[in-house]
Amino acid sequence: MKHPFQDELVVFIGTPLRCNRQAAREELVNAGGIPDDGITAYTNYVVAFHRADEAKAYKKALDYESYGSLSILTEDQFFAILEEKAKHRNVVVKPDTNADVQARESKRITQDILTRKHMNFLARSGIYSNEARVKVDLSPLNRDYRADKARGVLRG
Repeated sequence: MKHPFQDELVVFIGTPLRCNRQAAREELVNAGGIPDDGITAYTNYVVAFHRADEAKAYKKALDYESYGSLSILTEDQFFAILEEKAKHRNVVVKPDTNADVQARESKRITQDILTRKHMNFLARSGIYSNEARVKVDLSPLNRDYRADKARGVLRG
């Protein structure tokens, strides 16, 4: 069964009380989620930790939530979902469209963005294994992506 955070972009705001931010990010990655640094139109969840309401990003999250494009979770809700003690259903309002081409293109663009964000996260923080953290230089992949995009091979 798919975890609620699997393949979802999650942004943390504020200071966690139960653990440090890096530990929360690691738990999210272990559940299959993708931590992100900033709120965008592709963000699925925002976790509002202690004093999150003082941040500018929290106001931005409230705006996006009012449009129905993301869900704001408290620290307790986040850890309850991680521990699978709670079920959270994210309802996203999307315009009705029956065009298969638009749906495939949108899915491709979203998957491309998720993949790039996940690669950037791994490049910044390293890849975790059972024994240690391993840093991997992913910049050649990023250069190849930019070159392909410049040549017009990739769109988006």
